[in-house]
Amino acid sequence: MVFKKTISFDILIFIALLLVGLYFHVFLPLGFNFERIYGDLGDARFLNYVLEHSFLYLSGNLDSFWSANFFYPFKNAIVISENLIGTAPIYALFRLLNFDRETSFQFWFVSLTLLNYFVSTYVFYKLTGKLSIAAIGGFIFAFNISQFGQYNHLQVLPRFIIPIAIYYAILFIKSHDIKHFTIFIFSIVFQFYCGIYLGFLLVIAILFIYLLSFIIDYKSYIILIKNYVLLFKIFLITIIHGALLYVLFQPYYEWSQILGKRNFEEIEPSIPRIWSYFSSTSGTYLWSWLEKTFQSSPIWWDHLLFPGAIVFVSIILSVVLFKKIFTYDKKYYAYSFILVFIFTLSVNDITLYKLFLNLPGFNSMRAIGRIINIELFYFSVFIILVVGYYYKKTKYKKILISLIVLITILDQSIIKQNPSPTYSKLESQNRITTLTKKIVNKENYSSFAYCPIDKTEPIFAYHIDAMLLSQTINLPTVNGYSGTCPGLICEFINQLDTTSLYKWTNENKINKKDVLILF
Repeated sequence: MVFKKTISFDILIFIALLLVGLYFHVFLPLGFNFERIYGDLGDARFLNYVLEHSFLYLSGNLDSFWSANFFYPFKNAIVISENLIGTAPIYALFRLLNFDRETSFQFWFVSLTLLNYFVSTYVFYKLTGKLSIAAIGGFIFAFNISQFGQYNHLQVLPRFIIPIAIYYAILFIKSHDIKHFTIFIFSIVFQFYCGIYLGFLLVIAILFIYLLSFIIDYKSYIILIKNYVLLFKIFLITIIHGALLYVLFQPYYEWSQILGKRNFEEIEPSIPRIWSYFSSTSGTYLWSWLEKTFQSSPIWWDHLLFPGAIVFVSIILSVVLFKKIFTYDKKYYAYSFILVFIFTLSVNDITLYKLFLNLPGFNSMRAIGRIINIELFYFSVFIILVVGYYYKKTKYKKILISLIVLITILDQSIIKQNPSPTYSKLESQNRITTLTKKIVNKENYSSFAYCPIDKTEPIFAYHIDAMLLSQTINLPTVNGYSGTCPGLICEFINQLDTTSLYKWTNENKINKKDVLILF
């Protein structure tokens, strides 16, 4: 009976934190009827386009995944940005259930939010053996207030694999079990397929973990080297997963040869400063006085990294209790976090992140503040280890857990309906419906270009309109959206007028009469 009561209490905590998290991060900002979508008329709708593109490909309506109907006639347009291949089946499931493009995008968001909570809680349960404590960590990882600074770039939402990758990477150091190695290396590859940004940032954490293991526990590697059968299995598994990464990155490599490397000056403003971690999103219950603390950056919205006071308290207590909570393998969480934090920080415009720029792929990233998505895992580990320590020491276990849960909810509470930018789902759908009515005799044209005369909104909004319209009517568009431009199309992308359009058609030897122009 006592056992059942204990389980019931843990499950109650798990469910309560889940419901609170969904209220703060889903229902309050998006509405109980899902009237709104996170982001603006640019990035978010572009990701919606990419997911719809994946669905059309999986359903057999497209011949090529990498080629898409924007930036016509440029090939392999998908490689210009994230591809979201790893989580595209989740979106496709809702499309197969006959939900529309925008609603499926919303359900994709909710599904990934749930996965972030469920999977991280599972890993934290493996670390603590206590569901209620694990749920507190899962809540901090999945529903942290710093996420409202990330929701304008939903490509970083699929991060449920991060806890699996780091946990099994550390577990393999201890066990040398080939199953653990397979899980952790597959997790890294899968994270790249879910989101390339977080894939590279996860690699930073893994690199530091194994660098530390070589230093701290080098004798175990001597034993490992003598196990030829295990070494062969590791080699074989690495080759297989390397091939999977090659399939993913080969088109990106070809594009990088055209584009060239980014200048460090493009990347530097996004690297977190100390004050970034004290700059809070708007609409919090307790931390409104920390809103936009760090405003000296031209991209201050990428520096809203304040994770809540509970995180800072847990870090302090982790230092105090270091020898008691960071036992043999757990010390890797502490040490690797310190290195990740230091190497992705800028102090007086000096940063060690420069050391990563010569590694393949790292030069492509220009939003290093997204490292918060990796750091949240570490923050959660510190919290559950500290809570777990005091849980073992007290007789009033349920009271302690209940108190920590209440403090956590208060610390992470949101009172503003839109703590992160959102846009109206209906408005987005109506924009495409309005444009569709302008299409006449599309069979007579090889492509179309949207060149609105009155440009009262950001240019990118019109380009995304054209891209979504191209999916709807299955006609390529010259319009497009990306952080970079393929070839010489940039002038049209920036000007969005017929003069620059005809320059583009002439350069590509396209008859301008074959291009339907929408005004």
